[in-house]
Amino acid sequence: MRDDDDEVTMSSASGEGDRRLTEWGRWNRSNLGGPEAIGCVLGQFLSGPRQSSDDMPPSVAEVESIVLELLNDLREVIKAEYLWSGHAREKAKRLGFSRKRYSELLFVAQYEVGIRCLRF
Repeated sequence: MRDDDDEVTMSSASGEGDRRLTEWGRWNRSNLGGPEAIGCVLGQFLSGPRQSSDDMPPSVAEVESIVLELLNDLREVIKAEYLWSGHAREKAKRLGFSRKRYSELLFVAQYEVGIRCLRF
């Protein structure tokens, strides 16, 4: 737990969230066996916890549990940003968001993950 004297800025929290989500996405992409497997797991991921994996690092499991608590739009943007390939503009369009809205949701998602990881 952080000391009360430690100030967590929005920028440091979102940076930590991006770092942790990048690790989570990398682990998922390399351990799910390709795009088809990722597609199958994503349905589970968005609807609730998937079966735990003994080889999932604790830091990845922590991020996954945080992500599952977020609002659906934030989870969708996280899935797109960290698991899909392509440019943000294409991801936003695929999700039905403007590029600006996609960026706003991504920042909020990164912040939420980061602040929760930094506080505990």
